[in-house]
Amino acid sequence: MAGMATAVKQNPFEIAQAQLDKAAKKLDLDPAVHAVLREPM
Repeated sequence: MAGMATAVKQNPFEIAQAQLDKAAKKLDLDPAVHAVLREPM
């Protein structure tokens, strides 16, 4: 149907990773630190 938004299933973990990626780039975060923070322990 025209004009209707399609439902997109959002994964909260992927959203958090994207936010971290954006912040890491702005902060010029060390790539090793970024990699550690990007994945859960």
